[in-house]
Amino acid sequence: MKKLAIIEMDLRSCRMLIVEYTEKPLINIVDDIIEPIDLWCDIEVDNVIKPARTMEVLQVLKNFKKTMEINGVEEVLGYSTQVLKTVKNHRSFIEELHNVMGIRFDVLTDEELEKCIHLANAYTMDPIKANIMYIDNESVHFVKYNRRNILESCAFDFGPYTLSKIFEDNKELSPSEKMTKMVDFAKEQFSKTNFFQEDEEGFKVIGMGKVFKIMGKLCRMGKRMALNLEHNFILDKDSLEKAYNFVKDLDVSKAQRIKGLNEERGDAILSGCAIVKALFDIYGIESTYVNEQGIIIGMLYKEMNNIFGDKPIGDILGQSLEACNYFYDKPEYNCVGLYNMASDLFEELKILHRYGKPQHRILKIASYFAYSGKRISSYNFEKNSFNLLLNSNIYGATQKEILIAAFTCASQNLDEFDILSWAKYKDMLNDEDLEIVKKLSVIVKMARLIDKSKTCDHIACDVLGDKCILNIVPKSGEESRLDDVKKAIPDFKKAFDKHLQVL
Repeated sequence: MKKLAIIEMDLRSCRMLIVEYTEKPLINIVDDIIEPIDLWCDIEVDNVIKPARTMEVLQVLKNFKKTMEINGVEEVLGYSTQVLKTVKNHRSFIEELHNVMGIRFDVLTDEELEKCIHLANAYTMDPIKANIMYIDNESVHFVKYNRRNILESCAFDFGPYTLSKIFEDNKELSPSEKMTKMVDFAKEQFSKTNFFQEDEEGFKVIGMGKVFKIMGKLCRMGKRMALNLEHNFILDKDSLEKAYNFVKDLDVSKAQRIKGLNEERGDAILSGCAIVKALFDIYGIESTYVNEQGIIIGMLYKEMNNIFGDKPIGDILGQSLEACNYFYDKPEYNCVGLYNMASDLFEELKILHRYGKPQHRILKIASYFAYSGKRISSYNFEKNSFNLLLNSNIYGATQKEILIAAFTCASQNLDEFDILSWAKYKDMLNDEDLEIVKKLSVIVKMARLIDKSKTCDHIACDVLGDKCILNIVPKSGEESRLDDVKKAIPDFKKAFDKHLQVL
């Protein structure tokens, strides 16, 4: 296993990811550190980075270097966002950082930025073809991709910070009037391209960047959603309109005080909202999936491709679950074996549940996390798995799939089903989902109990009237241990309304 550090520098912050990876490759983010810097303060005056500001950046990098030493990092990759190229002395600034710290910061080209946008989505989002809208602080980028290929791209030289600056001197305008002006300005710019074609069947729309994360938070706050996950959140037009109407009458100081938004500038919240509103209006977008990952994740996968070769991931969800299993679960739990057993049970019991591929995906997630609660405690480990699963980086699955899988893990003892927690998510879940949880949780429990002894070779199920006969065939030279499996009989009756007989 090797460790890599990636440092991203823009005008307002330095961010460092420390990543460990295997030869497969499986990737785990060990640490994610963001430190504020204020190069923008110098640049606004005369477009030159002053020596005092350079020293501040060097101190941040020295702290990063100490963290890298503690974590045993072997390789460092540094890059800067494109806006640094506009600074008069950016070359001498980068050279000084290299001379003092030994870290070379390459300024991203347009082509490299588009590649990072593409990879950050291709490796963390399920759609095989999509239109990406990436909003940076000072720019907006569109990237269209199909599988591993970028089909088309374009860019606009304004973003939330630059847009707010354009209209900051219009003191006579009310907040609502200023928002309307910003929306109209953005619409005028976006109308110059027909990037989003109406006949693009199968192309999903993905929103990427801090602005979309903020809009997602505003929408979840407006709906009072219990599930507060950012990645793969569906931002629909109605929710966007409500969020826009909420902020359009706010002045900058009030926007800055909105609870739950980690944005230091209220003007950027307002102008960002105006840009998203313009995008939805001008292109007739009904909804977009929010990708919480940034360019730095695209740079990570770009580097992995440089090391291991540009090999497409056939199963994003499977790769993500395998990484969770490798870095966090003990080998003796054998989550892959448990999933295989659960998958066999799923097929053998299909005559009872009649579920298909969507429910099988949920079963896969729940199987990989069935033991995850033991990372905290062996007592009530099933319930511990709920929050662990919800807050893990699982790519390639919808938020609803992840939520149902979390309830499946936590409900392996149906007598202890947490109906109060279920009621919290009534905006996302229904009675049909409850039946899915009951049946899949019993399948996961049975698979875990069968796999516990490691003696099972294969299984077979027969349904006869009100009885389901489960035949556990042991490996050669082994004896079946049935007592553990029989503990699932009461739950099986509750979920499937059949008596389970274990042979």
